[in-house]
Amino acid sequence: MFKKKLLCIALTILSANLAYGNMKEDVAFLNELYKQEKYDMAVSQSKKFILTYPDSKYNKNICERMAKVYFIQKNYKESEMYFQKFLTEYKLKKDEKIEAYSYLYKINKALSNEEKANEYIEAIKDSKLYEKTLYDSGVVLLNSGRNSEAVKEFSNVVRVKGDYYEPAILYLAMGVYNNGQYQDSIKYLDFYNGLQSSSKDEPLLTYLYGSSYYKLNDLNKAINYFEEGIRRYPNSSYSRKGRITLIEIYSNRREIDKALKVYSEIDRESEKKLGARVLADYFLAREEYKRAINFYDIIGENKPDSVRYTYAYAYYKLQDYKKATNEFKKIKDEKYLSNSRYYSALSYYNLKDYKNAITFETYLPSYELDSKKYTDLSVVFGNSYYELNNNQKAYEYYKGIYKDYPTVDNLYRVIVLQTKVDDELGAKTSFETYKKDFSDDKTYKKDVYLAMGNYFYKKDNVSEAENIYKEYMKTDKDVEIGNNLVNLLVNEKKYSEVIQYINKMEPTDDSTYLKGIAYMGIGEYAKADELLLQIKNKEGITKELKEKTVYNIIKNKFLWEKYKDVIQEGEEYLQGTYIYGLDDIVDRIGLSYYRIGDYEKSREYFSKLSVVPEYSGYARFQIADTYYAQKNYEKAKSEYKLVYSEKNGKKYEEDAKYWELNCDINLNNKDMYLENSEKFLNEYKNSPYVSNILLVRGNILSEKGDTEKAVKEYENLYEKTEQIAEKDSTVEKIIEIYDKTDNIEAKSNWIEKFSDKYKKSYYKSIAYREKNMISEAQAEEKILFENAKYKDYVFINRGNDNFNEQKYLEAEKNYKEIKNMESSQYKDLAVFQLGNIYAIKGENDKAEVELSKLLLLYPQSQYVLPAKLKLADVYDAKGDKEKAKDGYKELLQDKNAIEYKEYLVEKMLYISLDEKNKEEAQKYYEELKKLNKETAMKYDEFMKEETENNLSETNKEEK
Repeated sequence: MFKKKLLCIALTILSANLAYGNMKEDVAFLNELYKQEKYDMAVSQSKKFILTYPDSKYNKNICERMAKVYFIQKNYKESEMYFQKFLTEYKLKKDEKIEAYSYLYKINKALSNEEKANEYIEAIKDSKLYEKTLYDSGVVLLNSGRNSEAVKEFSNVVRVKGDYYEPAILYLAMGVYNNGQYQDSIKYLDFYNGLQSSSKDEPLLTYLYGSSYYKLNDLNKAINYFEEGIRRYPNSSYSRKGRITLIEIYSNRREIDKALKVYSEIDRESEKKLGARVLADYFLAREEYKRAINFYDIIGENKPDSVRYTYAYAYYKLQDYKKATNEFKKIKDEKYLSNSRYYSALSYYNLKDYKNAITFETYLPSYELDSKKYTDLSVVFGNSYYELNNNQKAYEYYKGIYKDYPTVDNLYRVIVLQTKVDDELGAKTSFETYKKDFSDDKTYKKDVYLAMGNYFYKKDNVSEAENIYKEYMKTDKDVEIGNNLVNLLVNEKKYSEVIQYINKMEPTDDSTYLKGIAYMGIGEYAKADELLLQIKNKEGITKELKEKTVYNIIKNKFLWEKYKDVIQEGEEYLQGTYIYGLDDIVDRIGLSYYRIGDYEKSREYFSKLSVVPEYSGYARFQIADTYYAQKNYEKAKSEYKLVYSEKNGKKYEEDAKYWELNCDINLNNKDMYLENSEKFLNEYKNSPYVSNILLVRGNILSEKGDTEKAVKEYENLYEKTEQIAEKDSTVEKIIEIYDKTDNIEAKSNWIEKFSDKYKKSYYKSIAYREKNMISEAQAEEKILFENAKYKDYVFINRGNDNFNEQKYLEAEKNYKEIKNMESSQYKDLAVFQLGNIYAIKGENDKAEVELSKLLLLYPQSQYVLPAKLKLADVYDAKGDKEKAKDGYKELLQDKNAIEYKEYLVEKMLYISLDEKNKEEAQKYYEELKKLNKETAMKYDEFMKEETENNLSETNKEEK
């Protein structure tokens, strides 16, 4: 359905030239509001104007404007009320009344008040506005989708045969088209086309022709009209719509090259999005999901749910389940919710995100009429609960699935789950059903027997387990039941159970060997070594068992971290006649040399291993690793490159490229790292190294001062990582960057993303204090007080707040709490503040001790200079002028104390005057004048007296 032409209604703007007071300003204000089309405010101020100036002669015009504004806004009830007010409360001319009746007719037609509408149209039947009123009403109805009523209005206009005759015929065609009467639409279009007129709306005519023939499936004619419209009226909105329909036609006809050609001619973004939707749907239907996604992406983020559903479905079909779930969860339209939930559940299951998969369980009843989806979801929920160790729920699902679909695979799952939930009777019954109904099954037989055997074995029903294994052995004699069970448990790394079971069996060479393997599996290497040596040193054992035993002795030594033994015994193994696991022995010798730091010998063995095709890539990687361990990063980098340069190294390509990047970092090739890591991220989007790389990239960009790009890297890291601690660490890095750029709003937004409530409160406290919101900060610090890590931060802020409020006793208590802590980053500040407090209280001896303590214990503290200054003041207060003078002079000589210079100069001037040291006083006076003339003026009289006294003394001496 194409977009209908909108009705435009112009408002008459009043001009008012008033010679007095506020009314003039208010009218001018109203005029400007209407002129700028700020209608909501205009209406509000208009109402206020009428109440303020009830007798104003401009109220009539204001009332009319309000009625018309409400009409434009389609608020027909309010519009009608103000037009009635306009008619009844003001003296109107005839043409003003007729215009009001015209509007009231259109209003009542829009409100479906036919009786009232008829009264108004009768009142203007003989006026010039009659035809236009019908025409306007038709357009309003057409825009509202009330096509049949619109057709009637346009038909009445046609009967009048006035000024609106021609456009009314065209809109008649549009109305019947909207009603699905495409043949009638063409008849009206033909009639309109045959009119002898120079004012025809040719672009709309051509478009309606094309659309009508398209609906009638006369595609060739439709194509001709749309192409004609594009050719003759390329800038018309209807031709642009026709281009979209043309793309749809070509797509439906599978003439995709033509469709793409038409699409390539679109130059407007909005139309590109419409065309992209058509092409995306086409490629989706053709199962070309990547191409479909490319076109869906053109539509942008603000997709309607109908598009977002197909977009998400394309990702699902590409097995990009994470992206699919992200898109499905944005869908709100009920029409698409059912399928969205279905595919979301399947996607989360495929992502092994079982917790999210089962969140859709509540919707399962809504799929009962769709057996496939119901079964699929039941399987998903059953398997998800199984993976989440909720075996009871999994069992309930598979009981239902097996009831509806009694297949061997479903029965197998039921048996496994019955053993998990300890439904012994159910497991026995199901086992008998399996043996009866699926006696020829080979796929699940071993697993079923092992599940039942293990179940009874764990219940200490050993005889029942033995009977099950014996029954299995009747038809499968290739492996003894005991060894079969033990091998299974070894493979599952349930070594304690292996040992327990073997201890109940009659000892054999095989069971002793397997017992040694089991002890190796549980980390009891000494016990494993003892058992395996028994077999190695025993006479008469088979060559195969001997080789496996010697091999596992070396393997056990490697796990035991006895690398020198591995090297010695491994080299003996290689020089012997053994053939079992030779490549693995070479590998373990190479790794052992690596572990003891003999990288040259390690490379020697990995070089030998590299000639074995299946090991060559791995061996080359290990060789590169030895150079990396030696910090020979240039050589390591070239070796990593060799790994993936050959065919057999492709499986290690991702790892090699990652460590190649690390070589760049260690070589300080940061620009190269940024360039190559970007390629890595594009190539390996799901790599386990992504988080590390994003972290390093963020650090590099932050160091380079490219904060915007650094933040983007960290944001990407935040989105990709699932570890809460890592997410919080990333948030800290982003906040650190925003701290440097003073972006308070962005920083506050990121603070809210902390998962750790204490970190969140810590950073919120800092942010509040930056904004001087002390009470809010203190509220967060109450939370922080619960955590020992942040107690010193709380105490220092409490102390500082008390200090600022001159509550020195409370401040002293808080600072002492920090001072008494074993360690704190605020100890220097606490000691400094205690010195300040004691100085304020006049306890100068205590102040001297604390300030001296700061200078001695924390010489690198940022508070050293202010502490020196305060200590000099304390000496001054104590009357120790020499120490005070020494302190002030020392600071005056310190280039880092420049911010205190004026204070220090004034202090020295005062002391010089007090000591009647005229020469020093004059020196400091002159220096103070350079620093601050106003401050120096305080001493003008003193210096004048000193000068006069000097002259007097000079005269005396001369006489």
